[in-house]
Amino acid sequence: MYKITVPAIELKVGMTLADPVNITNQRGETIITLPPNYKITDKAIMALKTMKNYESYTVSIFSKTPQVLNELAPPLPGSLVVEQDFSMFPGPKTLINEETRDEAISGIRALFTGAVAGSSKDLKKGDNMTTAYQIVTNLDGIMDELVETVTANPKGLIHISGLRSYDEYTYHHSLSVTVLSLAIGQSVGLNPKEIKRLGRAAMMHDIGKMMIPKELIGKPSALTPLEFSQVKKHPELGAKYLKSEFVGNQELWDAMMYHHEKEDGTGYPRGLKGKDIPVFSKIIAVADVYDALTSFRSYRDPMRPPANAIELIMSEAETAFDLSIVQAFIKRIELYPVDTIVHLSDKRVGVVVANRNPMRPTLKIIDTGEMVDLAAFESLHLVITWVEQI
Repeated sequence: MYKITVPAIELKVGMTLADPVNITNQRGETIITLPPNYKITDKAIMALKTMKNYESYTVSIFSKTPQVLNELAPPLPGSLVVEQDFSMFPGPKTLINEETRDEAISGIRALFTGAVAGSSKDLKKGDNMTTAYQIVTNLDGIMDELVETVTANPKGLIHISGLRSYDEYTYHHSLSVTVLSLAIGQSVGLNPKEIKRLGRAAMMHDIGKMMIPKELIGKPSALTPLEFSQVKKHPELGAKYLKSEFVGNQELWDAMMYHHEKEDGTGYPRGLKGKDIPVFSKIIAVADVYDALTSFRSYRDPMRPPANAIELIMSEAETAFDLSIVQAFIKRIELYPVDTIVHLSDKRVGVVVANRNPMRPTLKIIDTGEMVDLAAFESLHLVITWVEQI
């Protein structure tokens, strides 16, 4: 399998992207991100054609040969050979089954879309049954499934492979943060009812972003101080919206409101410190930052390997994050699930076969079949440099 660069005008339906592609509007703003391993469709080609620099734009694709075999795409010099074809590897098993994931995303999408439209118009006096209230009630069944799945094995490790999508980041991020928060909540000793309430808050923690201009949320470059001040309003806007829809209670609204507060008082919107920050907010904050760091965003690639994100979070324990929450998180997160494909600093590529040491798994080198225990003394010089997203 080869990774080659081709002009966008030569793309054909069915070709597979090797690297992410940002499709921009005429002002150069990213409106769609096509992820690696995305199979090109007619719609994708039509979207690319609207780009200002379409005729000069190039993309990376996977090819079975060092060139695209058609008369429109002559051999391209300097093509980068990808040494392995990873298509035969299934990748790690997903934590949440596809049906539950899709139902959760559908419910989150409906709730968030309703927030964009504004407050419900069908409030029935006396029973507080707004549209948002009904959607959240329906989501409670999904929340029960998520809680049961995550808490089934208190000592089990959590990974969120397969939960993410690139074109609906906010919805999938909300689900990932929910799953991570549930695991942390169990790890710190919350009871089942508290864990479910935590999950509801986590699922809705970013709903206020629906009231922020889309061009700011998806801006591919750094925000200006004025723009950031607008984005920082989303916790309060989300809590205010849910209050107006009679969804939740003070515990849920506070959990959402304060998930960007920091232990040292430098967070927002109130600058709360330490014990004044609700426990639910502290848990959501860790889950939120970890998922954001390890996801593709409009303005940067994910932090790889995920252990680097853990190191960053650990470095900010007791300043940004509650140390006990970080420790509980580390006990439950699975950085390198079995069947994950990883790249090593010596250029070898292996598949994880065991992860008794969460930071230093045991690998089987794909080319040679050699077993490498990264926790062994003779392997301590090796570093995981990249994780393949199958």
